[in-house]
Amino acid sequence: MPSRDINCLIEPFQSAVRKLIDECQDIPDFRVVETCRTLEEQKEKVRLGYSRTLNSKHLTGEAIDIFVRDYDPELYDRIYEKVKNMSYIIYPHYDLGWANSGFIDRMHFQFQKNKIIEEAT
Repeated sequence: MPSRDINCLIEPFQSAVRKLIDECQDIPDFRVVETCRTLEEQKEKVRLGYSRTLNSKHLTGEAIDIFVRDYDPELYDRIYEKVKNMSYIIYPHYDLGWANSGFIDRMHFQFQKNKIIEEAT
């Protein structure tokens, strides 16, 4: 069974994910469906074609998968608009060009230690 425990995520990613959850109260059915995985779970994801790597950020507490209503691409785009302005969290679908790779993984968001957004005071 996939872990949904946000506490297994590394800091400061864990705090960024908590902020994302707060910011996404307006997104229908938004929820974190997977956080950390074991190597065995990752091997199964690769076997089933849900992932392409055994070197997943899920293994190190640096990734989450989310769900929104009907996997609606427009809702994922709305979440990306929020994430662009948040520290430590990226959307590889756009930020790393996964949308152009032929492998669609809209659910996946991950930690980026060098992404620091100055908060307005």
